[in-house]
Amino acid sequence: MKIVSLIGYTNKLSGRPGDEIDFKVSSQSKSPIKAQLFRSIHADPNPRGAGIIEENCEGIFPAQIFNGRNQPFFPGSYGKTAQAVTVTAINELKVILSIWPTQYCAHNQTLISIGGTELLINPDGYAELHCGDYLVGAPKPLNLNHWYKIEGSISKSGQLRISVALLKQGVVTKKTEKATSALTDNFSLNLVGIVSVGARISLPPAKQFFNGKIEDPQIWADGKCVAHWNFSNDIPALSVFGENCPNLNFVNSPTRGVKGSLWDGSEHNWRHKPDHYGAIYFHEDDIYDFGWETDFSFKIPTTMPSGIYVMRISSDCHE
Repeated sequence: MKIVSLIGYTNKLSGRPGDEIDFKVSSQSKSPIKAQLFRSIHADPNPRGAGIIEENCEGIFPAQIFNGRNQPFFPGSYGKTAQAVTVTAINELKVILSIWPTQYCAHNQTLISIGGTELLINPDGYAELHCGDYLVGAPKPLNLNHWYKIEGSISKSGQLRISVALLKQGVVTKKTEKATSALTDNFSLNLVGIVSVGARISLPPAKQFFNGKIEDPQIWADGKCVAHWNFSNDIPALSVFGENCPNLNFVNSPTRGVKGSLWDGSEHNWRHKPDHYGAIYFHEDDIYDFGWETDFSFKIPTTMPSGIYVMRISSDCHE
């Protein structure tokens, strides 16, 4: 990955008199950074034309000098609960969700995770259920761009089971499953931790990003649904209400309102039939607000003419 020596962004792209714009800058160098405001008159660099023409706006915004610093960012979209979730069962725990995988990766792709238990896709395309040091993998790899319902279960005897069902408009057409033998007596059926969907967040930053669509994640204990996030609700918000559990908040803005496993082509507007658009599209290179600290702000004065303006940031030989 190429490192950009000097980069920045603002909290808004336009404003009117009285609005304040925050500028957030990251530099690979600790050298001082200079900020200057210009009004853009002509932005075409073609030497046969007028070329770049800018007006210095020193009278509106005196040049500022501030210290350089590196502010990192972490791409990849996922969801995580606002608080930890505790699930306890006597006989059986289940984790269920539907997925549309779009890419095989050299790394595991986490579908849903809580504590030391997670459903994932391994680099060979097989769905797996991991529980601590134990795992069970599906007997066949997943095909890309198909809907599957994945179900992982853990019994009190320590048996892990995973089933993979091919879906067509929400209906199971084929199903395969695989189970381990019993691992130990009185296996712990306690799940405690932040629930993550689309990535693993055991340690920051998140990792093992999933590339594809996820729909309807659920957690069951002894035949009772104890956590459910319906992604057809709250579109296009960056969080989804959790039934019997904390809300799921989304990082780096995964795509909302995309076609889900029920979609049959009868409606092309998610507002009219949200159940058919109940999936969320996750990507390992999604980005949104980096959450950087503000280096300086500019309040637009009432005397500032309407126009296109450039805040020119420079440090060492970089601009």
